Amino acid sequence: MKNTVSFILIGAAMIVGCYCGCIRRGVECIEYQVVSRHLGYEERQYPATAWVSTSTEGPSLSEANREMYKKLFGYIQGHNVKGMKMNTTTPIRTRIVPCHGATCATIFIMSFLIPADMAETAPYPLDTALFIEKDPPMRYAVRVFEGRATETDWLEESHKLAELVKKDISIDKSYYYTAWYDPPYQLFHRINEIWMVKKTEKQPSPNAGNEQIVPETKDHKFEN
Repeated sequence: MKNTVSFILIGAAMIVGCYCGCIRRGVECIEYQVVSRHLGYEERQYPATAWVSTSTEGPSLSEANREMYKKLFGYIQGHNVKGMKMNTTTPIRTRIVPCHGATCATIFIMSFLIPADMAETAPYPLDTALFIEKDPPMRYAVRVFEGRATETDWLEESHKLAELVKKDISIDKSYYYTAWYDPPYQLFHRINEIWMVKKTEKQPSPNAGNEQIVPETKDHKFEN
């Protein structure tokens, strides 16, 4: 009888889905839900998240990332109003807005994920170039690829995703995110992603409506 009850509870959890803890290589990540899978990409639902971010303009993603990473790393090492060190998290994401404004400059906004237990209490940065962002629940089209990504790789993969979703008018193609999960010293089994926001009138609750939320399975989740 006990085993039967356990199976019923597990089955119910798979139907409604849940946002549970996510760990990759010992650090906190975001537990998302897969809404649908397509050839070359998938749609995911993410919970509300908090980020510390900074921005710059320029022609090179690699140079921009190096510049922004140093500032954000300083923040989690204690360069904030509380002098508080914070745990590392993953992924690190960079929003890329190509050809912006009269000069057609590319805008880069890099963000570190704030640990979930500090989302409402994160200390303000001392560096005025940094700022705190709070994202509501969001839905993304996501393309995953492996390896040590170069700037060319990021660009090519973003073009591939844009081509795959070109007929979906609900996906905002005016900008995209790069997301990388592994530290520089990690040589193998690296995971990289391109995200594009899917615009919806209302971000659905996992328990609302008729749309089925597909729970994560072991063969799809990242391995530690």
